[in-house]
Amino acid sequence: MEANHIYSLFNNALGNAIEALEKVQDPDKKIIDLSLRKEGDDVIIEISNYFVEAPKLVEGNLVSSKSDASHHGYGAASMKFIVEQYRGTISFSTEKDIFFLKIKLPLPNKKA
Repeated sequence: MEANHIYSLFNNALGNAIEALEKVQDPDKKIIDLSLRKEGDDVIIEISNYFVEAPKLVEGNLVSSKSDASHHGYGAASMKFIVEQYRGTISFSTEKDIFFLKIKLPLPNKKA
């Protein structure tokens, strides 16, 4: 995976999480949970964070809720584009006041 793609994935994901947490008042909920693990032949990246305003999800896709949406919302689309380039999957979901991002990427084939 190209370094700039890794940087872009984490920059967008963590940037969105930080932006959501800026609105959270409870200091005990100002948490970003990041997990990176190997699962079979895949790498799983999971990021979760609390939120005050539920992110807008349309058919499982994250959509900008900012008033000037024409200049925002490219981060999620960029993450999806990158993940799909590597034959991976990305999902966004919420449960109560927690947002979940899950990225699943196949490990590259090792050359003999």
